[in-house]
Amino acid sequence: MIGIDLFRRLRRHVPGAVPDAVAAPPGDAGATIRLARDIATTGHYTMLAALAPLDRAAVALHLAAWLEDPSPLFTMLWRHSVDSPHDLLTLTACLRAGSRGSALWPVRVVTALAEGRSGPVESDGVLQALLDCLPSLDDALDDLVRRGKSPRRLLGRLFDVLPAELALPRLLRLAFDEATPAVLAWDAADRLAALDSSIAVDPPVLAGAISRWVHVDALHGAPGLRSLPETDALACLQFFSTSTAGVMRCEHVTCALVANAACGPALRLAALHILAQLDTGAFWNVVAMACLDGSSSLRRGAVELLTASPARDAIAALVRLALRKDAPADVRLESVLRLSIETTWDVAPVLQRCAGDGTLPLAARVRAAAAAGRRAADHPRLLALLRDPLLHAEVRAAAARVATGPAAVPDLVRLLLDATAPAPVVAAACEALAAPAFRPYAVVARRAMIRLLAVTCADVELTLAVIAALGKIGDEEAVGVLGSLAGAGAAMRLRGVVPADMLAQPAGACLTKGALTAPLAMRLARVMATASTSAEQPTTLEQFLAMEVDQIRCAAAAALARCSGAPATAAIEAAMRAGAGARVAAALVAALDTSASDDALLRHFLDAGLDAAIRWQILERLIVRDHGPALVRSILTQPGCDAYAHELAIEALGRANDVASAPLLIRLIDDLASTPVLRERALMALGRLANPAAETTLARIAASADHTPEERGTAAASLPAAISDATCRLLRDLVRDERPPAPLIAGALRALGRAGDVAARPLMIRFSADARPEVARAAIEALASCGDLSISPVLVRAALNPYADAALKLAAIEALLRIGDADAPRLLRPYLGHGSLLLRMRAASLLAEHGHLGMIAEQIARDRLCPLPLRLHALMHLAGRQQATPVCAALLGDATEDLQLRAAAVASLPSGETPLEVLAIVRDPLAPVTLRAACIAHLGRQGGVDAWLELSTLAEDETDPCVSALAMHELYALLQPAGQVTG
Repeated sequence: MIGIDLFRRLRRHVPGAVPDAVAAPPGDAGATIRLARDIATTGHYTMLAALAPLDRAAVALHLAAWLEDPSPLFTMLWRHSVDSPHDLLTLTACLRAGSRGSALWPVRVVTALAEGRSGPVESDGVLQALLDCLPSLDDALDDLVRRGKSPRRLLGRLFDVLPAELALPRLLRLAFDEATPAVLAWDAADRLAALDSSIAVDPPVLAGAISRWVHVDALHGAPGLRSLPETDALACLQFFSTSTAGVMRCEHVTCALVANAACGPALRLAALHILAQLDTGAFWNVVAMACLDGSSSLRRGAVELLTASPARDAIAALVRLALRKDAPADVRLESVLRLSIETTWDVAPVLQRCAGDGTLPLAARVRAAAAAGRRAADHPRLLALLRDPLLHAEVRAAAARVATGPAAVPDLVRLLLDATAPAPVVAAACEALAAPAFRPYAVVARRAMIRLLAVTCADVELTLAVIAALGKIGDEEAVGVLGSLAGAGAAMRLRGVVPADMLAQPAGACLTKGALTAPLAMRLARVMATASTSAEQPTTLEQFLAMEVDQIRCAAAAALARCSGAPATAAIEAAMRAGAGARVAAALVAALDTSASDDALLRHFLDAGLDAAIRWQILERLIVRDHGPALVRSILTQPGCDAYAHELAIEALGRANDVASAPLLIRLIDDLASTPVLRERALMALGRLANPAAETTLARIAASADHTPEERGTAAASLPAAISDATCRLLRDLVRDERPPAPLIAGALRALGRAGDVAARPLMIRFSADARPEVARAAIEALASCGDLSISPVLVRAALNPYADAALKLAAIEALLRIGDADAPRLLRPYLGHGSLLLRMRAASLLAEHGHLGMIAEQIARDRLCPLPLRLHALMHLAGRQQATPVCAALLGDATEDLQLRAAAVASLPSGETPLEVLAIVRDPLAPVTLRAACIAHLGRQGGVDAWLELSTLAEDETDPCVSALAMHELYALLQPAGQVTG
């Protein structure tokens, strides 16, 4: 048993003392002894009743010492104690005499004393008798535990009346002793938990008592659980939840822990999860209160439990939280997000109220508006939101996107014709009218959109929305408008809104002068802010307009692709003749590819009047078709085909690895009338083909003196990796000639290295020290291709050759890295401080590729003396790794650092990491807009409730329209999947 004696100081022991009421009478001691002997012999305990109380006490003490079973004596005294309180004290003295009666007698006697049957407990005589009886009580409790008996009613009555300071140590013994029967131990634990004073007890070692300790500790403020490590506390709580504590005790403990703000969030959240599993009526009230707690992790855990439950009580709690204006913003946001996908219960009225509640985050209002009209019966709610001019424009736009049914057509068309309507709402109306549900009203919608295009020349954002909508409508008139915008009409549209004398002015200066229209200025500000480097920013206004024209043309091409049909194809073909850059060319050809036949694509490719970029894009589409290689081969036999088409066709055949093209390529190579460029490209293409004839032809050309050294070197270098022994001998013989040309040596060595020719290794070693850099580099690359560590000394000598240039030595070190030499990183690190930036960048790339950059990347990123490109390269290497967080946070928080480097640091942050520096810059109106844009983009990538809240706040901040637009763009990207579902 656990020995606990916390109140020994209360006892006043006097050896041999007996309470005054039962002291031996001053009469004949011998007569007393004889009477006691007679009673013990005859068993006539009724003789004691005739004695005076003092004489009865003296005789009873002798009997208690002699009797083997004093139970009859105790029974007689117990009955008389009802009328004679002194007999109860006599019974107490008999228990002290060391009797061996039933273990229940000490319990009964102590209970009677504590109840005051012998007088007030505070009196000296009764209190001393009670204290003197405690050892017998402890022995009795031990005996009960040892025998496995559980007199719950008797013990309950005892602890009901026993003073708390006397009950506490005995309850502790019963509750936390492993030998105590479970029922009795839990009763003791319940009584301990009910005590008013806090009880600090160390966690028991034995597993059986841990659950009871958790029960007591949690209901007394959890001082023990709070002192444990978090993992241990969680383990104890989990053990308690799976014990025999019962549902009611688990409910009391978990409720107490959840309400205890002094406990850690993890412990409180674990208690909340246990309470959820109990499925009791208390859960809903507790979880609702937890949603309002000051701990964000507990709040969100509680809301997560609510959102995961389909129960009506959970939905009701979410409704209350969403409408409660004093609730935390994150809780209200998550409540609305859950309600927006609810399909069982009708929450449309609540969502309508949330959409118009300006105290909610913008993300919640937008999501609520998008979900408010999910059912046909709720469409009037959407129209009410759409018509309300006091609502945020994005809320009205969300309602417009999902508006369906004939009743919405007048409102949507009216928005297209309303010059005062906000641009986001008008764009959303265009998107809605292009939906299949409004196909019967396509004529009305198309006319309104075309009219809108005529008055929104300066608003590129709105122009793109109208183009996308017209592409979905796709009738003949829409195709005509789109064809014009895909061609020269886009440039004419934008140039008409900007004075000609401003086109050559710097783009940044045009923003400060305020000469641009608001939508165009906003687009320019966003482009300037989101460019990762100054080189990516438009230099002049004309360059910016060219970028916007490309945007419009690409959108129009994609819209024409949706239209399909002969008119759309004709419009695309006409737009291709207006000239195009790489981006527009790719969009136009992609649109043409959806409907054009093989012959049509081939015809366009052969048209020398088309832009070169468009022709290259056409060939890229043509080669991947089913009969693409055959069509491309036919190009080489077309009469009058220009050289550019031949060059592109040869390259495409090589990339496609078309084995059937080998004879044609061989004829081109052997045709000395062909241009050197064509023969060289044919050689390279032939080397990519898995055709046996390719090796023979290339080897023949490499050995032929009729071809130029460059062609022979290209042929040798183009040989496949798996070549025959005869070809290897041929190449070795060519290299051993008296004076072979440098291109031939380099090509032959590379081919021998790829083939792993061991016999050529002496030649590679010899030429690795050649004075011609291209030859030495080829020899080093060939040695590296062998992959044999035995050649390390040769490469080390080349790397340390003081007469070789740095590039060649770096190539030798790269070869050492490729074969896995352990000393290669040590030889490479000095190049990080080389005078040539290109070599420094190459060294850093090699170390990163082979996993040896490590901590050096952090040092380079922090080193202000390193060139900016090298520091940016180091950040790129750290991107996404956990060790990047402190480095990026330090760079981001340093206002004296380069702005481009700080923006790159934001982009390099790993997923799930949002340092405080990011939030500080996002909230700082004086921070550079480029840096704020990078931080906003990071929040958009991270997602989550915190990002939604920050972006919602920024999107409604009117102090910086550019920042507001960027935040809304990221927020819309996060909302888009949900919008698609609800639509």
